[in-house]
Amino acid sequence: MARKFSGIDHLKRDREIEGKIGIDLKIDSTIFLTVRAASDANAAWKDKAPKVLKEIKRLDNAGAPDDVIKRKFAELYADTLVMGWHGGQDEDGRPKPGGPCDEAGDPMPFSRDACVDFLLFADDAVRKLEEYCYETQNFRAARAEGIVDTLGK
Repeated sequence: MARKFSGIDHLKRDREIEGKIGIDLKIDSTIFLTVRAASDANAAWKDKAPKVLKEIKRLDNAGAPDDVIKRKFAELYADTLVMGWHGGQDEDGRPKPGGPCDEAGDPMPFSRDACVDFLLFADDAVRKLEEYCYETQNFRAARAEGIVDTLGK
């Protein structure tokens, strides 16, 4: 018979948030990435990451240029972690249009290729993405609710 515990929900992973729903990661005041965790709960990550990371290691060992390696990481993250982007949330908690802008200053629609280009350009965004997505505790239900409350203010 399995024991039941109370008051420890904050210690339990939320696989739905980690792998399907995602959570908003604030890059700056107008760019929010909706991201999933780099974990086994994220089917895309689970399927693709081991193969790509092995390829990246092979390329690095073969002396591939940094820009080739950086592109491989950007493509992996665009394919497995980043689900979209927006400009924050309105008073009702709905995502506002926005995210990275093109050269004319207009919000760029999200696509896989646009995401790869953004990640290649924005070093700090990649750093935040890596720091955040590799830590499954960031995807817990209570933490997600707190972030949504903060974004709404």
